[in-house]
Amino acid sequence: MSPEIKIEAVENSDFSKISLSNYDHVPVKTQYSSKPIYKNLNYNSVETLEPVLNFEVFEDDLWLISYPKCGTTWSQEMVWCLMNNMDFETSKKVDIAEKSPYLEWTLDVVEKCKGLPRPRFITSHEEMQLLPKELWTKRPKIIFVVRDPRDVFVSFHHHYKYFYGKSFTQDRETFIEGRMKYGNFYELVLNFYSLKNQENNVLFLSYEQMKKNLKSVVLKVSDFLGKHYNEVQIDKLVEHLDFKNMKNNPSCSHKKELELVRKVKNIKEEDIVEGTTFIRKGVVGSHKEELSEEFLKKIDDWERSYLEKENLTLKDILWSN
Repeated sequence: MSPEIKIEAVENSDFSKISLSNYDHVPVKTQYSSKPIYKNLNYNSVETLEPVLNFEVFEDDLWLISYPKCGTTWSQEMVWCLMNNMDFETSKKVDIAEKSPYLEWTLDVVEKCKGLPRPRFITSHEEMQLLPKELWTKRPKIIFVVRDPRDVFVSFHHHYKYFYGKSFTQDRETFIEGRMKYGNFYELVLNFYSLKNQENNVLFLSYEQMKKNLKSVVLKVSDFLGKHYNEVQIDKLVEHLDFKNMKNNPSCSHKKELELVRKVKNIKEEDIVEGTTFIRKGVVGSHKEELSEEFLKKIDDWERSYLEKENLTLKDILWSN
């Protein structure tokens, strides 16, 4: 029986609590996979969540799942090229959101994903509980990407400055409480980490692995997808994915999304932060230059509250392959 979705108001009026009548569809039982999710109120309703939960999945789908700002766009570009015979010229012309739509972005995108040519390549930032139920019965290939949450936080900050301009302010405590637009970072990550060694249709990657040895990750993903290319082709893809080329690739700038957000939010020209780009620095550990010792300690304590229960460290998660 399909679970019913319940959305409740919470003390902080900016957020809502989302729970399900049952969690029988969830593939793994962790202390986080059957609990309510807190998200930004503006992005959730039964009418938007239900079509995602009940979305039809095919066995030959490929799904890329991540918490935002974990290297999602980078991974999308890599996977699309591997799936499409290294067609770099077409890839540069087609917007990343067209190549691999974010399922839960709007109801229109849900409908669009239904009609994508197979094999479909779909991206999501959704929590495990709210992802399509059929992901866990049809068992398509799933790639999950993670990143140091400190760098995620910094990247989020600049991401919103890029989209919303000078008026954007970010409540740092909200990130630690796990009540950002996309829910709790570690609850999502630990749910998928628990699948890493249990399910052969799930590949767990990290941004840090890609930064350290991109070619080895490309080869690993190629093998996972059952795609085989010669060394010259692989090297061309690695060059295509190099940071400077990604930053200058117009298809990866999220330009259409930027124009839509600025139109809907009525962002004036004078509010735009000059020189901001979607792909910014791409540096591992850049949080050390931007976050105070006091805030980093808060993140350390928050992280420890999750990882110690699992007898894990951040290194275990980022370098698990």
